[in-house]
Amino acid sequence: MPFSIGEVARRFGVAVSVLRWWEKQGLLMPSGRESGRRRYDEADVRRIALIQLLQETALMSLEEIRTVLNGEDHSGGWRQVVQTRLDACEEQQLRLQAAQAYLSHALACQRDDLVDGCPYLSEEIDNYLESIGDRSGDQAQKAQHRPRRRSETLNKLSADRWKEGTKSS
Repeated sequence: MPFSIGEVARRFGVAVSVLRWWEKQGLLMPSGRESGRRRYDEADVRRIALIQLLQETALMSLEEIRTVLNGEDHSGGWRQVVQTRLDACEEQQLRLQAAQAYLSHALACQRDDLVDGCPYLSEEIDNYLESIGDRSGDQAQKAQHRPRRRSETLNKLSADRWKEGTKSS
């Protein structure tokens, strides 16, 4: 049984204009029309569900989602898009783990002066300053090196080290 655009919009909690925009962007093509009105079948509903999943959980752009949905793989298209998002998710996960480690340690640390009083944070600050070097040089060079250096710094973090550190600081 086909669904109207209004029924589908309500089901997914989006405005009708969103579905029209997705159609215009090549993400969605209603299965048919009745009296000039868009009709969506179960396959369309599943496609919309995937669009929302990729937006909400994988944080993909509409352009990335279009590539994935259209299966453009002649030059590594959709697989490359997915791999790029996966890499970004892994980087974000490392940052979140580092943030959790820093914040947990800061709360558990017995020192009130986290900048100079905590030996573990002091060491991490020193390591971070060393890893970023002097950023006063060429803008292009800064932009090129910042993500790699930041990633290396975050990769060195270990939640176990921070947990052990909270016991003795």
